[in-house]
Amino acid sequence: MSAKFYCPFCGLLLSFDPYYADETTRRVRPWFAEVRGLYLRDPHVGPIAITGIGIISLEGMLRAPADSGLSYVNVDFEMLEEWGICKLGTTRWCFGVHNSCWRLLLLRLGHGLAGSPPNEAAIAESVFYQLYCTPCGNRFVIQVGHGHGGAGHVQNVHGIASGYVHPHMYADPSILATGHMLSQSYWRSRFLLGQEADFIFPTLTGTRDWSALFLGTVALMQAGNMPLINRRRIRHLLEPIAALVNRHDALRNGPGGCPYQPPIEGGSHLVIDGLSAAEPGNGLSRLVGYHNPGSEKWVEIPSTSHVATLYMAFCAEGLRGIGFNFTHSGSLYTFGEYYSQWARRGTLHVPFWLKSYHLLAELDHFKIVSLGLAEG
Repeated sequence: MSAKFYCPFCGLLLSFDPYYADETTRRVRPWFAEVRGLYLRDPHVGPIAITGIGIISLEGMLRAPADSGLSYVNVDFEMLEEWGICKLGTTRWCFGVHNSCWRLLLLRLGHGLAGSPPNEAAIAESVFYQLYCTPCGNRFVIQVGHGHGGAGHVQNVHGIASGYVHPHMYADPSILATGHMLSQSYWRSRFLLGQEADFIFPTLTGTRDWSALFLGTVALMQAGNMPLINRRRIRHLLEPIAALVNRHDALRNGPGGCPYQPPIEGGSHLVIDGLSAAEPGNGLSRLVGYHNPGSEKWVEIPSTSHVATLYMAFCAEGLRGIGFNFTHSGSLYTFGEYYSQWARRGTLHVPFWLKSYHLLAELDHFKIVSLGLAEG
């Protein structure tokens, strides 16, 4: 039996096919066993695509139709294609996500948009590179920088909880209460993004009794409705991913291009996406990383001093914090979450005999992943 895989959106197991003894059956699998794959159409250059709904074999292969509009249920089993999950470097590999989680992300990104639905191809490309630029640790767990709202990875091969995973996490987040369980409307403003009921994603047009629907939702949550509880959990976990998808066009211009605001939570933490230094007198600045003037913070270097030591704090999400120590000064000026217990810290000492030097930054599609110094 192959290694276990986990959904980077919700943190739960991408379950092996529970009907593996008869894989050709057209029976609908549980939601945690219905998986889509984000993959490169060409193994070297792309573009990025997402598969239809598939299942995972005991060998750890995603078997799914290549057409995103199809499912294993309506395609002959012999016609399903195969991808290795997280097997980077092989000819056909993909990142696997639950179909229900993918649908919830599409609802989040399409919420409040008039007219056409969100561009699924563009979303797939952005999410693929977000996952590609995120470390993948042991047991194929993509390290997104948070605990997935309490979803531990103590689960057995068929996705049934053991240990401390709460049962509501196995309720299908794509299922909403039916009409006889909920009123048809509720306070409309309570369902806007950022409000307490924004995880339902109803159509905002038309006349509704918004108060009744909102109060019905609250009542069901208080009664322990598991699909709603799990839907709310996953909706909040998707927010950092959705924030980067919404900035995908700007990021495609590369470092120093369009202004880029990183998610306030890169996973669940603040990250620093760019560094710049202004030259005295002329207002010009030199930039490494991504340009985001709207959230810049500055420190003034005394005219008789220069940077003596650069302090850095890195984590899986990127540069978490940074600090500066100047000559003729005993103070340390820090920015971001430099003292976070989750970060690894390092230092760069600037040789005092150098008249000039260059600050070098290694970048991925979204963030700074390393810093260094070179003689000018």
